[in-house]
Amino acid sequence: MSLATILTSIGVILTACGTILGTLHACGKDIFICLGTLCGKKDEDAWIPPMEHEMEPEKDAPPRGSSHRNVSRDSLVQLQNKEIFYKVERNLMTLLRNCLELDTKNSVSILSGHVDHFQSIKSEDAVLGWGCGCGWRNIQMLSSHLLSQRHEAKEVLYGGSGFVPDIASLQRWLELAWEKGFDTHDFDRRFYGNESWIGTRECAALLRYFGLRAKVVDFELASSRFEEGHHVLIEWVWNYFSGQKVNRSGGDRRVIVSEKAPLYFHHDGHSRTIVGIQATRESNGMQQLHNLLIFEPRIKTKYLEECLINNVGWQQKIKRGSHTLKEPLYQLCYVDPGIARGKELENLKTITSIRLEF
Repeated sequence: MSLATILTSIGVILTACGTILGTLHACGKDIFICLGTLCGKKDEDAWIPPMEHEMEPEKDAPPRGSSHRNVSRDSLVQLQNKEIFYKVERNLMTLLRNCLELDTKNSVSILSGHVDHFQSIKSEDAVLGWGCGCGWRNIQMLSSHLLSQRHEAKEVLYGGSGFVPDIASLQRWLELAWEKGFDTHDFDRRFYGNESWIGTRECAALLRYFGLRAKVVDFELASSRFEEGHHVLIEWVWNYFSGQKVNRSGGDRRVIVSEKAPLYFHHDGHSRTIVGIQATRESNGMQQLHNLLIFEPRIKTKYLEECLINNVGWQQKIKRGSHTLKEPLYQLCYVDPGIARGKELENLKTITSIRLEF
């Protein structure tokens, strides 16, 4: 057989293969729709060729990393997305309250009302440059309480949407707050789509934009006086939760529900949410020990739920004694009741922290 004949045969085979592949591609949509119909899907729009899906630009949102200074409040209300998270059916705070009731006879605990737990999602937070996303997750936790427990906050927070936005939407709201003059020392920063860590000032600026009375407290502890400084921090948290109306229904219950919002609790490199505090009196009746009750974003919500349902292992995940406070500087952000308007709202643009030094 001559070389020319071999080449001609190969050409015929390749042409036939091309025809077959083309036919399969053309029939691909129909095959997909048929399979979808068998699985209960009837929408032809579910078919998107893989490459087209990967390259399709994000709708209703400018490219990541771009400036959002000119986006209006009304636009953000429409553009923001609701955060999708693991919702605990039996209410995580109710589960925690039940466990604390069984914890010890010599303790009294004070808790915030409803608080949803928002966990850091490695595939989402880290890939998009948010580290573990702890700062944003704690804002989401605090927001979940404000939306569910304070009617006046629900009317104004996130444009009255009634839901907790995702991190990208929170970034846009923070940039808009800066644009409007809230905590202007950060005005040149860009958060949306960038690797940015946040703390109490950013939390306060974001909430103040909506008129919420968010305040910041700094606890600066000298290394030689750590024990004394940590005692003052714990005492401040106890006074915070116990200083307002508490629900004592059911007699002398050892778990009390306060009207106070949870606390955004920050130190260098990480932040968590304080949802309450426990005081335990030792057997001699003289000394009282305290545990902060913490929601940690890095813990999976479902795992936390299982620990509380089974009343096993939750103490190590939620309780934090004073001996665990080893940083030289801690910051808290809390939210007083009511909505600021007029001159008071204008004054909220300047954030000055209450500094306690030891």
